[in-house]
Amino acid sequence: MTYRLLKSSSFQIVWAIFLLISFNFSIVYAQEQNYSSSFDKIDRLINQDLNQALAFSKRLEKDPLFVTYLGFHEELMLKQAQIYSGLGEFNQADSLLRLVSELNIKNTSPEYRAHFFILKAIAMKRSGNYSDAVLQMNQAELIYMEQESYTACFEVNMQYAKIYSLLGNSLRAIEYIDKALEDGVDLSTKQMFALFFDKALLYGKLGNRKEQYYSLERLDDLQISDTAQVSRGMLGLAWANYYLSVHNYDLVLQFLNAAESIFKEEKDRRHLYAVYMEKAGVFSMKHNEFAQRLFLQQAVEQAELLSDVSLIFEGRLALACLFFRQHENDSSYKYVNSVIEGSPFLKPKIQAYDILKEIRLTQNNYKEALHTLELRQALSDSLKALELNKALASSQLDFDISKYVEEKAEIENQIEVHQLESQNHILLIRLFGSSLLLAMIFGFSLYFFFKSQNERRNSLRSQKLIYLQLNAHFVFNSLTAIQSLILKNKVVNAEHYLQMFADLMQNIIKSSTHSRVALHEELSFLMAYMQLQKLRFGDDLNYEITISENIDPQQFSVPPFLIYPYLEYAIEFCIQKNGAKGLIGIQLRLEDDYLLIELEDLGIGFLAPEKAFLKRPNQKEVSLFDLTNDRLRELNSWRSKNYRMQLKHSEEESEVKKSVLQFKIKLT
Repeated sequence: MTYRLLKSSSFQIVWAIFLLISFNFSIVYAQEQNYSSSFDKIDRLINQDLNQALAFSKRLEKDPLFVTYLGFHEELMLKQAQIYSGLGEFNQADSLLRLVSELNIKNTSPEYRAHFFILKAIAMKRSGNYSDAVLQMNQAELIYMEQESYTACFEVNMQYAKIYSLLGNSLRAIEYIDKALEDGVDLSTKQMFALFFDKALLYGKLGNRKEQYYSLERLDDLQISDTAQVSRGMLGLAWANYYLSVHNYDLVLQFLNAAESIFKEEKDRRHLYAVYMEKAGVFSMKHNEFAQRLFLQQAVEQAELLSDVSLIFEGRLALACLFFRQHENDSSYKYVNSVIEGSPFLKPKIQAYDILKEIRLTQNNYKEALHTLELRQALSDSLKALELNKALASSQLDFDISKYVEEKAEIENQIEVHQLESQNHILLIRLFGSSLLLAMIFGFSLYFFFKSQNERRNSLRSQKLIYLQLNAHFVFNSLTAIQSLILKNKVVNAEHYLQMFADLMQNIIKSSTHSRVALHEELSFLMAYMQLQKLRFGDDLNYEITISENIDPQQFSVPPFLIYPYLEYAIEFCIQKNGAKGLIGIQLRLEDDYLLIELEDLGIGFLAPEKAFLKRPNQKEVSLFDLTNDRLRELNSWRSKNYRMQLKHSEEESEVKKSVLQFKIKLT
């Protein structure tokens, strides 16, 4: 009886120990899953909002669930250093990286020692100390080789590949990726995706299109789960990069549009920035600077929402370059100045000084150009001092210095030529001034007489035109809508629309004194006006602007405010007062020797001649068609008819009543 009781008690003790061990293993496994998912969430937030990522990491470092994990705090510090770097707080980032790189590794298992060596290597790599990073990786590799841990060797090879990629040695980086593929045992889909994705990018840098295409095909073959939507978007970006290199722009835009929809759904602003920058590059190659400007502005908006300073100033610098190419020096200077004053990075500042120097030269301001060049060279010297650890070749340094000397000598020569020309002009004026004095007086008298007469007529016409365009209700409602955004704490949107409103007012004042303006300026005005009205009316107002691919907005000019009165009438009278809903379409295309601008009225009813009357306070009703006919009659000369207007209506049997107002402008 005693033996049977002892046997039963022993069995119960063994079973209890087994249950306790199983429970501990389940707790450890659950903790590991939470540990991994927490760092995955930080990675997602780094692509969505750096401020939220920092706040989450601060909460995570106080979580008692992870404080006992060996290496947890060090990995968290690396994530926080990455976040601080993105926010431009480099002192905090350097402090965290220094703490990790100075780890004192004692009394730990070989696996943990190797893991800490890898953490130290990552910290040194991010601080730019690549040589010491390689030494730390060597220590980790030796430990893994002694332990014969092939999966761990995969991690070592991946870090080697990243270091050599940062050093610009793409071939060596590809060698380590291939080694990681060979040594990796039971690699996950996520790891395989990372390997072939980096491999495709490296072959793209090398210009090896065949291997790049092969790597992308391998990525297509991987079965990416539905939870890895961001990976699908990144794959779309990689395919777009490949087709951009072979100049297949249709497929580039197709992949970019698919990637854009994924990143919008995931609120991944970092990759949305990359999509918009790629789209801007595509339209740059297609010489569509209007679309390029729009996508660059969207890219900067995403960077500002992400709060990543490097992307913000990279986008602003791209906008500065674009405005300079479009000869809009004021807008270019605004972005250049923001980069020079606000960017914490030297390379963007150097590029900004290059643009500023060119702006000064186009303004014939040679002294300021020379001063800008000297400031640029001082920054360039500082950058070289910081990059000595990358072992820049001495020949390249000599080339940069000689280039600076050549540019300085060229500008100084231009200053001397400019001074000599000024002296010659003064001498000519002194020699011939007395003989031309009477003729100049007579000529100036006639000039000012006719000028005063023309200015009087133009002043009356311009005042009438400005009064027609500048609706006080529109100004008040636009400012009210912007104020509403500010009260709702949507400061970025409010700033965006306020800048758009300021540009709109500036265009009205600037264009009202010219008989013709550049097509891209008129399109910018119309788009800004419609977007501001869209802010007021929301879904009640729909519009669409379509530009044919063979039209370069920089090459054509049109009369200002040609279709604006019809848009104002449609919005203020048909939509606001009568509650009409429909679609306003604006199309631009070429036909023979004419530029066609078509204004479509789908269901709103603002193109009916018997109804299209615009009325201002204390004024009579003005027929829009009579007003436009008068303008075109004044613009046409007695010998040629360069401007025409025609109104077309759809058939009565059609389901949707459609009216099209067509303007023909002869190309000159």
